[in-house]
Amino acid sequence: MPKERFHLYLADEIVNRCAGSLPSNEIHSLPTHLRTPAFSIGAISPDIFYYDLPSFSLSSLGNALHDLMDREGISIISGWIAQTSSPLKTAHASTVLWGLGFACHFLTDALWHPVINELSGSRLVRDYIGVKRLSKIEGHRLLESELEALWLARSRTPERYDELLKDFKRDRGRLLEIASYYRRFLEFAGLSAGVSERRIVKCCLSQNFLLRLFASRMLGG
Repeated sequence: MPKERFHLYLADEIVNRCAGSLPSNEIHSLPTHLRTPAFSIGAISPDIFYYDLPSFSLSSLGNALHDLMDREGISIISGWIAQTSSPLKTAHASTVLWGLGFACHFLTDALWHPVINELSGSRLVRDYIGVKRLSKIEGHRLLESELEALWLARSRTPERYDELLKDFKRDRGRLLEIASYYRRFLEFAGLSAGVSERRIVKCCLSQNFLLRLFASRMLGG
């Protein structure tokens, strides 16, 4: 599946290219401190359960979530957004933006999974994997990384994603807020299985740490 910083890049592109239309108008109408984190963090949230260190015991939940979206599409996210409500307008808007970013992730997966799978099975890639003595999954991961590198080279400021992740890590209030959204969405989708908000926060922080670690090496930081 596409890597997280590729998801951040495409989320950025969607907002910028849809300027002047809904829901982009709603995104741009919010104060910056509300706008970027919720939508962008939503775009990488579906993968957090693959970062359940050190046991990775929640990987099956990550698979179940992705399988659900493969079967039902993003209509379930739309249904969850429609039934959310809050007496605070900014809180409700933040919930909606997280949900839209969440949906953006799965739309990206639906578009790029077939491309990556087809390339993985091509003779050129299979020959390269054989020469490098890579396993099938290692070759698949290599393709995902190369795809991310190719598209991030088009980004005006790829280092901005690292700053966004740092800001999110430091904002414990926002972490708890996102965890609350996530738990309520999992309950709505029938996937909660007793996962606590504390466990969700832990997965978010593990994902955040590893994404920044790999990014700093790629950017020479």
